[in-house]
Amino acid sequence: GVDHWERIRPNPAYRVTARSFRFLHVSSCFPRKGINDLLDAYGDAFSRGDDVSLIIKSFDNPHNDVASEIAVRQAANPNYPDVVLILDDLAEADLKSLYGQCDVLVAPSCAEGYGLPLAEAMLSGLPVVTTGWSGQLDFCNERNSWLVDYRFERASSHFGLYASAWARVDRAALTRTLRIARDTPREARTKMASAGRAELLAEHQWRDVAARMLDAQADLPLRRASSRAPHIGWISTWNARCGIATYSEHLVRHIGVPVTVLAAHEKATTRADDARCVRCWTASKESNGLADVLKEVIRRGIGILVIQFNYAFYNHEELCTFIDDAKAAGCVVVMMMHSTTDPVKDIPGSELFRMIDHLHQCDRLLVHSIGDLNRLKMIGLVDNVALFPHGAIASEPTASRSNASIDAAIPLIATYGFCLPNKGLSQLVEAIAILRDARKPVRLRMLNAAFPGSASNALIDSLRAQITTYNLEDLVEFDSVFRTDEESLYRLAEAALIVFAYQQSGESASGAVRYGMSAGRPVAVTPQPIFSDVDGAVFTLPGASPIAIAKGIAAAMESIRTGSEEARVVATAAEAWRREHDFARLGPRLANMCMAIFDRKTSPPAHFMASSHMLVARGSIAIGPARQIADGSQGMLVGEMPSLSAGSYVVTLTTSRPIPAKGNMRIKVSKSETNLLIARGEALGGEKEHMVRFAIDQQMSVTISVESDQKTDIETISVIPLPSTGAKGQF
Repeated sequence: GVDHWERIRPNPAYRVTARSFRFLHVSSCFPRKGINDLLDAYGDAFSRGDDVSLIIKSFDNPHNDVASEIAVRQAANPNYPDVVLILDDLAEADLKSLYGQCDVLVAPSCAEGYGLPLAEAMLSGLPVVTTGWSGQLDFCNERNSWLVDYRFERASSHFGLYASAWARVDRAALTRTLRIARDTPREARTKMASAGRAELLAEHQWRDVAARMLDAQADLPLRRASSRAPHIGWISTWNARCGIATYSEHLVRHIGVPVTVLAAHEKATTRADDARCVRCWTASKESNGLADVLKEVIRRGIGILVIQFNYAFYNHEELCTFIDDAKAAGCVVVMMMHSTTDPVKDIPGSELFRMIDHLHQCDRLLVHSIGDLNRLKMIGLVDNVALFPHGAIASEPTASRSNASIDAAIPLIATYGFCLPNKGLSQLVEAIAILRDARKPVRLRMLNAAFPGSASNALIDSLRAQITTYNLEDLVEFDSVFRTDEESLYRLAEAALIVFAYQQSGESASGAVRYGMSAGRPVAVTPQPIFSDVDGAVFTLPGASPIAIAKGIAAAMESIRTGSEEARVVATAAEAWRREHDFARLGPRLANMCMAIFDRKTSPPAHFMASSHMLVARGSIAIGPARQIADGSQGMLVGEMPSLSAGSYVVTLTTSRPIPAKGNMRIKVSKSETNLLIARGEALGGEKEHMVRFAIDQQMSVTISVESDQKTDIETISVIPLPSTGAKGQF
């Protein structure tokens, strides 16, 4: 709630000395508040000769070095514009007076829970410049704020989390926006702030918060009474020589809810399928047979689909149709995207933007890297996208470390993963020859299983020939047999260092490096984007060439041998990384996410009585001519017409006021017995009356659902037969 700010009277005696136009920033100045980007953009936008000041209200704290950051910029740029720093504790009356003396609030936050200073600014008559992402968008929009573009980055908070992202404002865009805000006439700025103030007082008063809490409390018994354990359908390769198949196996093992694996057909499996596996589709760019998957979904009563996406697995047109049909059947659809880099050279026409409308339909798109977040943002996918880390087998026992002594006469290093051209295996073998010739020999254990296909077999032959050519038979052992996880981890754990010498890859994250991390040994990687999510928890080699790999291996081995500060930091970070990425933690996390979405989609519906057609509301939604839905989070009313005869109909919905321009309200008509979608329509922003037409070819019970992400008062909902039919029905 924010209306408490209305009760505070500004202190007229509190005054700040600054230049004519005043930007204000109010925060802790923690890194997530974007203070450094603000200082940089402010210095880019203005100079000391401009009649403008940036007033920063903060307070002393261990994570606040804003004074030194200002001093650094002023020393580097004598023409740096005017800054006023206030670190004193201010009474509420003084703080409100400070707002009143300024023109625009600037908050380029990387992440916000709500953004109270932004709301206080609007209530005080100031428009806002802020990042176009995070919690402040509950009330900041293009009518009352300047929303600045951004890029996702790994969160650099004092919590030190790996699998966490935030949005860093684009410096150039913030620079332009500061100038635009300064040049905007006062009347226009006042109009923006007034729009924000009106929206806040309409929906963000404490009574609104209390009403939402009471609604949630009243809704809990109904949710508990109707809740049922969701049945997950897992669409993936399975028991196959495939990283995604192995990933799926570990995640499903720990998910803790019923799962049916809807697996791709395989010519040869790595083990016998168990009872939960149903093979019903084909991984191919030509045809997948996904219609058969949908039949299994409906037959088994599956409510949640988790799709493992790889460009090469699916015919994209068929996948798009499947997503639409699964959503129409009432399924929650979660897609785990193992790559978002379009392989247009190898698979023409595979660009994700061609699937954009269907990807928007997914309840969640889960990605493994920050790069994935940014690539999807570039094509307009943000709201349903989330970062979900790749897993590690950190909870399972590994081998004794007794044989991994760095002090052995010739230490052992290892590498792991399928034998494929992009893994840099040839460069790694050459690096071993370079180290030998430099009298810094190491032994190399190559656990690189053959991958189905001629490219892998050819590379195996080439590597064996290379080992012979360099006379490395005594230093390199090459195992191309597909080993169990237990065997692989045991043999990796005997190495003093595990090296991944990848060249280039379109994959978002490496499954192989996770085995290296799981083995509990130090890991070294080439500087490739595919390893971005282990940054800081591994040694990074200086390059991907054989010479750079050799230099990096020698340096890492020396650092480990001497117990250097770098080695201690990497070891500590690696242990934290293993904890965060443990499949035993990720499985329940995914299950909770799926169940929360499922629960929201299938919450106890309101219904219409056959005799009176009156709405019986769920929770505390009022019965009467005006029915309020959506207190800000996917509110829904559902009404059932007990029986309609064959014919054509129109659903007409009227609201007491127009739907907001950026509001989102949907009307759906479905068959009650099967939940099969018959018709759907989007309510238009700015309109008060909304219609959806539908036809049925036999007598049936239909369900009308109305979903909204805005608070909406519905005055009437009616189902009216169109001319030339004898059907009747109204509620």
